[in-house]
Amino acid sequence: MWNLDLIRCREAWEIERGSPDVVIVVADQGVNLRDTRLGGKFVNRGDRDWNFINGQTNSSPEDVARHHGTAISGVISAVPSASSVIAGVAPGCLLVPMKLYQGSLSSITLRKCLDEIMNLAQSMSDTRVVVNMSFNVDDCETVEAKLWSCVQLGIVLVASAGNLAETDARHFPSDYDTVISVGALGPDYQFAAEYSNRGQRIDICAPGGLGIKGDPEQDLLTLDSGDRTRRAYGTSYAAPHVAAAAALVISRKLRSGQVLAPQEVREVLVSSARNIDAENPAFVG
Repeated sequence: MWNLDLIRCREAWEIERGSPDVVIVVADQGVNLRDTRLGGKFVNRGDRDWNFINGQTNSSPEDVARHHGTAISGVISAVPSASSVIAGVAPGCLLVPMKLYQGSLSSITLRKCLDEIMNLAQSMSDTRVVVNMSFNVDDCETVEAKLWSCVQLGIVLVASAGNLAETDARHFPSDYDTVISVGALGPDYQFAAEYSNRGQRIDICAPGGLGIKGDPEQDLLTLDSGDRTRRAYGTSYAAPHVAAAAALVISRKLRSGQVLAPQEVREVLVSSARNIDAENPAFVG
């Protein structure tokens, strides 16, 4: 779990492990809700429909076949045990899994999901909401407007910056001003140049693995489908580190009666981040 050491997570846990009054929405391919390593830390869905895939009549966001959403949930809040070393960044926070794509994602589906996230935030007035979006979608004015509405409700938005290994490549939803855009690092603060997008549109970097074939120790260890573990890499896995770190910041402030606006959360994260130019001279600036 080199990723936890890279962001000084164990030191953070001495201060804050996350509050159940802060929920993190995993907007993804669905999550294995029966994975005991996630500790059952899911918000009660009730009769809410958290499955936005057309043609699926089951409103549950569960998916036991695909690993992506479960792996991201593991980065956020997996609970270590005698049988599993996997640990998430914010194990005290609750998860809200939402299932919105299997292949490509349409802007229509994303808008429906964002509407439900706003409904959730309004119905849980004493709870703060963070959203992790590890996907890409076409640029869309109505999606951008929905994201702005989310921020107006105090929702913190985090997204992966993309895996094209390009400088200033356009990528959405991470490029929208309302969203914290996350690039990827490997061990020792090395920028993941093999795949991570970079440039002025990136707000912050976090552990995502180096993606070097033949050396899996430089990738992330996280949850897999079927109660297995896997080594993975990508900005998809960097983003949930930041979403969970945001949840820790929000949790800590809530305990002292403070409520941070999304822009204030972004400023805390960015201003306290380590400058890694020295470790990455080819990418200074």
